[in-house]
Amino acid sequence: MKFFFTVFIFSFALLIQSQEVPPIQVFTPQDYMAEDQNWSISQDRDGVIYFANNKGLLSYNSARWELFPTPNQSILRSVCVINDKIYSGSYMDFGYWGKDNLGGLTYKSLTSDKDFKIKEDEEFWDIVGVEDYILFQSLDRIYIYNVNADSFKIIDSRHRINKIFKTNETIYFQKEGYGIYEIQNGSERLVIPEDKFSNNEIINIYSIDNDLLLLTKERGLFIYSEGVISIWNSNANKALEGLSIYNSIRLSDGSFLFGTISEGIIQLSSDGKKILKINKSDGLSNNTVLSLLEDNKGNIWLGLNNGINIMNLDSPYLIYKDKQGVLGTIYTSIKVDNYLYLGSNQGLFFKRYGEGSNFNFIEGTKGQVWSLNYLKGEIFCGHDKGTFIVKNGKANLIKGDIGTWAIKEIKDKPNLLLQGNYKGLSILEKKNEKWNYRNKIDGFNISSRYLDFIESNQLLISHEYKGVYKLNISSEYKKIMNYEKLGIDQGPKSSIIKYQNSILYSNRGGVYIYNKPQAIFYKDSTLSSIIEGDSYVSGKLIYDDNNNRLWCFSESDIIFVEPGKLSEEPKINKIPIPNQLRNSKVGYENILSLADNKYLVGTADGYLTIDLDKHKQSSKSIGIDKVSYRSLHDEFVLVNINKPIELDYKSNSILFRYSVTDYNKFSATKYKYRLLGFYDKWSNWSSESQTYIENLPHGSYKFEVKALSSGEQSNNIASYEFSIEKPWYLHTVAIIFYVLLGLALIFLIQYFNNKYYKRENKN
Repeated sequence: MKFFFTVFIFSFALLIQSQEVPPIQVFTPQDYMAEDQNWSISQDRDGVIYFANNKGLLSYNSARWELFPTPNQSILRSVCVINDKIYSGSYMDFGYWGKDNLGGLTYKSLTSDKDFKIKEDEEFWDIVGVEDYILFQSLDRIYIYNVNADSFKIIDSRHRINKIFKTNETIYFQKEGYGIYEIQNGSERLVIPEDKFSNNEIINIYSIDNDLLLLTKERGLFIYSEGVISIWNSNANKALEGLSIYNSIRLSDGSFLFGTISEGIIQLSSDGKKILKINKSDGLSNNTVLSLLEDNKGNIWLGLNNGINIMNLDSPYLIYKDKQGVLGTIYTSIKVDNYLYLGSNQGLFFKRYGEGSNFNFIEGTKGQVWSLNYLKGEIFCGHDKGTFIVKNGKANLIKGDIGTWAIKEIKDKPNLLLQGNYKGLSILEKKNEKWNYRNKIDGFNISSRYLDFIESNQLLISHEYKGVYKLNISSEYKKIMNYEKLGIDQGPKSSIIKYQNSILYSNRGGVYIYNKPQAIFYKDSTLSSIIEGDSYVSGKLIYDDNNNRLWCFSESDIIFVEPGKLSEEPKINKIPIPNQLRNSKVGYENILSLADNKYLVGTADGYLTIDLDKHKQSSKSIGIDKVSYRSLHDEFVLVNINKPIELDYKSNSILFRYSVTDYNKFSATKYKYRLLGFYDKWSNWSSESQTYIENLPHGSYKFEVKALSSGEQSNNIASYEFSIEKPWYLHTVAIIFYVLLGLALIFLIQYFNNKYYKRENKN
């Protein structure tokens, strides 16, 4: 029974569907230091995101979170940025927030000192701007605010108003039990009577070809055209079947995104086809979506019942995460005949490429897979157990030496293959259309993970702890005639590879090219500059012969090198994914060409795909958010960030906070600064988004800061000028006093000296 239960659990895990999903960032209430529920989301011109949170107005600029509690300490239900104001609605109040000169926000209520009274327990769930009007919606009323006249009209209702909708500059709302109304000249007009859609709660209204598309809470999408309501798209309604929709938005590409209660999000194309469905099992932190926003960079923000998530549907990156831990860490991959194979520390897996099906385990391959090669029309799997040939979803072990690192073709020997094993080298031979183990090559018993041919019978082998060896092999490939250790430093995570008819060796010291006539390595300065020094993570090099690209991995980037088109200098391209974010096994990085510009990168829990055609880098602006100062042991005092300030000589410790609004999950923004007048050299790059400088001497200063985000430097340098007064004892008046005092002392000394000598002369 225990055996059958284990088999059942393993089989069930393989049947659970995973999918490639856009990068998702998760923020918990502990991250943003507010409460769990987030009811509404909006964005201002500077890219800052605002959330209507249970605890107040929450802001995020990608560097830090900040909470602004509502004046009456109530739950904030709605937020909407219109022009330069941040409008919000809460319990028995609504108004707007404006930015002050200190880098903060101040609130002004629009309900005080007005000729109307807010209803008891009234809450404001939605805010819409149209022309010169702002509309605030509660469940009982719609308040129409004329911005220019600072006046209100109120649409009152004895029946529940669930939501308010803006469609093509027309405002619609639904009265429960009565129908859908539009607002014209401050008054309501019935558009669709209730009997047309049988008490369905409307979640949103869109315009399609001059008709109205009605999204219902639980019955899908309907089209209203010429007085008739009908199902818009049967496939769309099938995709939404069984879901309870809480909110939705239409994205810039015309598709629809729906936030559900308990089922995450679902995206439909503009013609109703299901694109994707993402829930907690795919990476969301909660399945109840209270609010949605597409920001000005295409990022999708989700305000959840517990937390905040962000994802980018148009990201060049997609993530396949092994949710059940079945795949393990990916060490190698290959695509053959439209099938994708993944080799991991837990075995070999495959599936048809491009389909949503899950990966299938290939029986008999449980254990560590080191390499996958397509050679001579066969798939060879280098494994801890030895070498497998893979065909039709099955793997057959070739009996021979255990532990196969790598397999290489031998020039002019079509029926032979060279293997690098745990204990040296061996040969596979093809006889009668079948590959068999032929012999171990005697005379070299060192682990041979990285190897490449100099010539047919000459070989270079790299061992990361022993160094690089040059071997001469007999013509029959049965023994090593002689070998020598070359004069190149060994190093952990080093590798050796053939690239453009040269053999490259890479370690912490850089990238070296083998000089065949002299049998030595010399350093390549261009390639070495990519990975050496503080940039070094791994010396693993990978050659993509499909696209003639050399791949390597640094602390900050995945890098690919291409031959120069107009010069001999290679073109170096960087994909700014830091090491800690790409989550690959260091020293065993692997990358696979899926198509001309699409690649798969193995990770510790699945893989990451990169679409280079979507990879667009653009510089962003940096801004100084807040400046504050203090004297020793005192509290910080905020200053006006829009004009210079002169500080007292005791208030000579100053704090700068700055940011770049970059919400890319794989972007690690870094900053460097300098303080002109104190030190003119730029600091090193740092992920810290603030700088604290203590005990400055008196003088005039200019603080400057710039950023590196998504691999590009900011398009500006943010600055702030300030000065620190001289202490009182260094002021001009004090110096004049010191001079006068000195003169007076000299006079007195001279006076008493003269007096003394006169007295002595009399005696």
